[in-house]
Amino acid sequence: MNLSDLKKNLGDDDYINQHQFLILSELWKVMYTNIDSGRDLLIRLLEKKKMFAGYEKILTSLLEFAGLFQYLDDNDLFSTADQLAYECHRPEGLDNIILHSEQMNIYQRLLDGENIVLSAPTSFGKSLLIDAMIASKKYNKIVIIVPTIALISETRVRITNRFRNDYKIITHSSQCFEDKTIWIFTQERYLELDTEIKEVDFFVIDEFYKLNCNETYEDRAILLNKAFLKLCSSKAQFLLIGPNIEALKDTQKSNLNYSFIRTDFHTVVADVENYYHKGFDRDKKCIEIAKDLKEPTIIYCKSQNSSNELANKFIENKIVKSNLETTNFASWLEKNYHEEWNLVKLLKNGIAIHHGSLPRAVSHRILSLFNKGFIKFLFCTSTIIEGVNTSAKNIIIYDNKIATKNFDMFTFNNIKGRAGRMFKAFVGKVYVLCKPPQPDLPIVNIPVLTIPEQIPLSLAMELPKEKLSDFSLEQLKKLHAQNLLDISTIKRNSFIPVERMIKVANNYNESKNIDNIVWYESPNNNQMNFVCRQIFDGLLDNNPKDKIFNSFQLKKYLSDLQKSVKYGINNYLKEWINNKNNSENISKSIDDAFDFMRQWAEFNFPRYLLALNDIQKDVLKRRKITPGDYSAFATEVKRCFLPMSVTILEEYGLPAPITIKIDKNRHLGDEVDEILFNLRNLKIEKLDYLKEVEKSILIEVIENL
Repeated sequence: MNLSDLKKNLGDDDYINQHQFLILSELWKVMYTNIDSGRDLLIRLLEKKKMFAGYEKILTSLLEFAGLFQYLDDNDLFSTADQLAYECHRPEGLDNIILHSEQMNIYQRLLDGENIVLSAPTSFGKSLLIDAMIASKKYNKIVIIVPTIALISETRVRITNRFRNDYKIITHSSQCFEDKTIWIFTQERYLELDTEIKEVDFFVIDEFYKLNCNETYEDRAILLNKAFLKLCSSKAQFLLIGPNIEALKDTQKSNLNYSFIRTDFHTVVADVENYYHKGFDRDKKCIEIAKDLKEPTIIYCKSQNSSNELANKFIENKIVKSNLETTNFASWLEKNYHEEWNLVKLLKNGIAIHHGSLPRAVSHRILSLFNKGFIKFLFCTSTIIEGVNTSAKNIIIYDNKIATKNFDMFTFNNIKGRAGRMFKAFVGKVYVLCKPPQPDLPIVNIPVLTIPEQIPLSLAMELPKEKLSDFSLEQLKKLHAQNLLDISTIKRNSFIPVERMIKVANNYNESKNIDNIVWYESPNNNQMNFVCRQIFDGLLDNNPKDKIFNSFQLKKYLSDLQKSVKYGINNYLKEWINNKNNSENISKSIDDAFDFMRQWAEFNFPRYLLALNDIQKDVLKRRKITPGDYSAFATEVKRCFLPMSVTILEEYGLPAPITIKIDKNRHLGDEVDEILFNLRNLKIEKLDYLKEVEKSILIEVIENL
């Protein structure tokens, strides 16, 4: 019986009922000749495990041989040898966890002090390796770098539930640390730390492929490389994890000792069905497939618009079903955000969308409802690969782009890898409705290790001079020769190209109107105009960014936010919609408003403003003029002119309208630890001003603090 026949027979219940022993014996033969193919077939067999009653001993032997020890339990252990093998795959400190053989191999190597860069499939269980290393109690100070705030939240919840009694878990740079602390940060937050974390014992970089810089040096990649370099200087042991890549580019210039491990070991399998052909009706096929699906399904779309349009077609074709949980949440969103938000309509029909512009707490609730089975169809953009660790029995790949750019095989595999769930859905289904990419995987280039001929000055400044090219050394020489900016200022703001910082420094140096430069607390109209021009025309070099196309637009949107949001999120949305005058697509205007809050108010503007703050201090010091201080206003904008508790608790899954209600009745505080302490000690039964759906959300948040 060849591989394809065996795979086919495992899908035929009638055949299984008549030929259990034949199937198991053929599977043994495959395992001995091709362990990877054998493991794939064995995982498929586990979905029909009940049909092999009476053959438990053979199944136990097969699972042990394949290394799938996590799929065994006490009832499957028939001998002392079985029990020993099983216990040998239990990591120290995690009594209820069993590792598979490849996890155990890497775990042992890490315990021996090895540095490891691990490239493995989505279902490998990379997060469990992190938890196993924490549970070993070998380390006191651990830093985990993740790519998004959504993953900060997700990682925090997982680690808090396991280790809240052993470690203080920190997610904001302002929090105080203790002797045993785990920091879970993005690269930006790690680099924002005022106090150096001394004696880091172990660090992890999740999604390490984001260190990659082949042709372009994007600002976040530069900052991640800088964070990596800084962490390496602590001499701490490290684990870099990410999905499948082909290899790391030659790093012979680096003195770093590590092992690169690439494995295809997986714990679930996926059947891929490609329906794409020229001229076929994607929408019709997507709806046709969805009608036959019974389990929760993720549908990948290229953009917010694509997600909304396809989701609405599901409603039009009546293949959705409402439930009380999603309907109650939809009604709450309707009253507290906006009645014409398309998400409200979708949730009332038992489906939802997930993209990067959603308020974080709303995203958190949607994922919670999806994971609990209340949302059947979840329409996702690239957030599924950039900031969300979720999976489902079924994946429909509707588009083959991220926004307007075709995705590669690496991204395709990452999306595909969300199909299937350990212990729940051994065999996932992937339905491809678009032209798949060419079958190649990337080679990751980490510039602080490879040190190419031309490397951004912001990274070159951090590297030993003997490793740099003549070109980089010449650029550094010119940089040190200029007398407008301190080198420390340039290093601190390394996400901005050096030449742009110097250009803006010249603008400050030549400015005759000192009143536009020197201000404190909050800028007046002229000062705000000046700041926005320096950011957009100078630091961005007139390049549009995150839907902002000029300095006047930036200034207006910030001013509108400041004036309207203090009356509530729903008031801000109404004012935005009125100013946009987009009656044809109000829901898109709402998404744009949230997008501005997320991308510009919370992130871009504060960090650019703080860069300007550093620049004006350097320049005015040389001009012997007392400088201003923009930091207070940067903080105000970063929290969207709302109480500190609102911004903090959004990340913990508590929507802004609920936090505002609580804060009005009892001030939660102005520091992260104070806010969390006060929230944790709320007497929920006494919060009569909260609705039941709000109490339900609050209870879930407090449970995960």
